[in-house]
Amino acid sequence: METEIFKVSTSTYMRTLMAMWIKRNWWAIALPVAACIALALTVDVKFVYVALMMVFVVIPPIMMIVYFYHALSPESRMSILSHKLTLDDNGITVTYEPIDEDTPAPRPATLAWSEIKCVTYSRNAMVYRLTSGRYRILYLPYTSFASKEGLRQWSAAASRHLAVTS
Repeated sequence: METEIFKVSTSTYMRTLMAMWIKRNWWAIALPVAACIALALTVDVKFVYVALMMVFVVIPPIMMIVYFYHALSPESRMSILSHKLTLDDNGITVTYEPIDEDTPAPRPATLAWSEIKCVTYSRNAMVYRLTSGRYRILYLPYTSFASKEGLRQWSAAASRHLAVTS
């Protein structure tokens, strides 16, 4: 089975990763802000300024570091560059398209089924979570299939090898 040639925008890819990161680490953002608000209510109102500084000065650079850490990972190119995916009994093969006339396409990459933890179905895409890291994903939008039947066949074939999570 094969998808059409597609690529995912960096904003879509990173929005998916940030949602995963925040879902897991929300407490690291909320706890210091909540502590400052509690101090503002009990000790001194000036702690509200500290909470605002954390929200607008400290937390955005942390999010930027997370963004660049994941955007520069080798796995991110599997979603961001133009490519097509092929599914078979060995796994998923990523075949890249040439970037331009002067630059050849990167070599195809094969993900064995053992390298894929699970698949999550979202509103717009299937997100394959890879074993190479906590936030390493392969983003497969539903629009990359020529028909709904192709999408159903792909999902059925992949579900024989993977666990499905929500």
